Amino acid sequence: LADDRHELVEMVAQRIGQAVVKTGGGGSVSKESMAEAADRLQRATTTGDALILKATDSFRRKQFSEAIEDINSSRSAFAGAGDGGNLARERESVLGNLFAAVLAEIERDRRVSKLLDLKRLNDLVKLKRQAEEFGVDWVEFQATYMAEDSEG
Repeated sequence: LADDRHELVEMVAQRIGQAVVKTGGGGSVSKESMAEAADRLQRATTTGDALILKATDSFRRKQFSEAIEDINSSRSAFAGAGDGGNLARERESVLGNLFAAVLAEIERDRRVSKLLDLKRLNDLVKLKRQAEEFGVDWVEFQATYMAEDSEG
């Protein structure tokens, strides 16, 4: 992993050198500016990847708003890498898939909640019909039912 990062830093340094030459930024690039660019890329990668892990953990814990915040923060971190958006483009498929999964879970939870509400209402309607069939006072039955439901 360290070799891969070192190789990535070298590739970035070469790209920066080529970009400076193409834009007429003076024939040579100082080692210091290349090191700064490589360090910025490394920090952006580390920060962004840590935020992806945090977003994944938030998603696992069903903390969807936190997961979305972490995804957006991760995007910002990758965008600030100073590599012309390459890192952001590389990570976008992961971020996009995670974001879509979060949105799908939010929608699923909303639908499940709505279905559970409808089921509770349906159960109460059935109970009311049964109470009417057996001549039980609905208000009294409902008070008893609600008291038992809150205990269980």
